[in-house]
Order: sequence, then structure tokens, then C-alpha cells
Amino acid sequence: WVRALIAFGFHTSVTTTVTGANKWLVPVLLGALAGPAAVGVFAVAYLPITLANAATGPLRLSMFPEQVKLAANRRMDLLYRSILGYTRIGLAAGTTVVVVGWFLLPWLVPALLGSAYESAVTPTRVLLVGAAAQLAYGWAKTFPAAVGRPAIRTLVSLLEMALTVTLLIVLTGDDADGAAIAVSATSAAMLWVWLGVARRHRLSARSQTD
Repeated sequence: WVRALIAFGFHTSVTTTVTGANKWLVPVLLGALAGPAAVGVFAVAYLPITLANAATGPLRLSMFPEQVKLAANRRMDLLYRSILGYTRIGLAAGTTVVVVGWFLLPWLVPALLGSAYESAVTPTRVLLVGAAAQLAYGWAKTFPAAVGRPAIRTLVSLLEMALTVTLLIVLTGDDADGAAIAVSATSAAMLWVWLGVARRHRLSARSQTD
């Protein structure tokens, strides 16, 4: 159990570092590619992602004990079913927010921040899609720990960073729109990656029991 505990601590530290680096790499690269003005616009547009992360925090904490219980009892089918249920609810709520926000933002952003930030409307709209995706896979931050595979989150975090940086370099022009597309596209990709990870873990556990 000592080895498992050390591995958990190691991967938790690495994942936290990679996740934090992923957040500051985007504005750093955006500033280098498009200038400081684009970084300011992107900081405003990033609000939907921030709110999505904040909203999923309590849900993750409430779901974690149930994930651990199901994993410990090897009830992977039920665990996978609960994950799919969470994902469907998250997608439904996220889609509603995207639709409402898409029409509300052209009025809301200038009203709150002034006409100087009208250029933030488009990237904010794009990042609504990324926020919806992150709402849908909020369970993923606790799933690897619940099933005793903390290395999974480390690997997926590294993949997320690599994909974000690659898309950022390819898509960024002279404004924040490309960076918003890069972040949202990465979030959508991570949704499918995490669903694939959960499905593969369920099938692996089933084959072991059989």
C-alpha cells in the first residue's frame, strides 16, 4: 500500500503541475503570437471556462465517494452508467447555456465591460462550447483516483497540453479568436478521450472478472 500511496502522490503532483502550466501557457503563447491586447481579450473571454470548473467542483466531491464504492465493489458497469448519466446531464445543461449565452453575450459583454471589449464577444461565444464540454466530463478529475489509476490523469493531462499548444500555434492569428477555438476544440476532444478511457477500463475490468 505504501508503493500505491507514493504513486498516487507522485501522479497528483505531476497532474497539478501540468494542469497549472496548461493554463498559463495559453496566455504566454498567445501574447507571443498575437500581442498583449489579445491576451487581455482572452482573459475576459475565458470566464465561461472558469465558471464551468467552479460549477463542477461540488458535483465532483459529491460523486467521488460513490465512484470509489462502485470501483471497490468491482461494479464497473454501474460506474460507467453513472458516468454516462453525468455526461448527458452536463451536455444538456451546457447546451442550454451555449444557446442562451450565444444570443445574450453581444449585449452583455459591452454592457458590463464597455464598448472597448466588444472584440471579446466572439471568443467568449467559442469558449462557451469548451465550457459545455468541461461540464460534461467533470467526473474525469476524480475517476482515475476512484479506480486506483492516477497515472491515467497524468497521461491525459499531458495529451491535453500537447493538443492545446499545437492548436494554439496553428490557429492563432492576430486576435484571441484562434486561441478560443484551440481551447474549445481541446476540451471537446478531451470529452471523447475520457469517455474512451472509462469505457476501456470497464471492458478491462469485465474481462478480468470473466
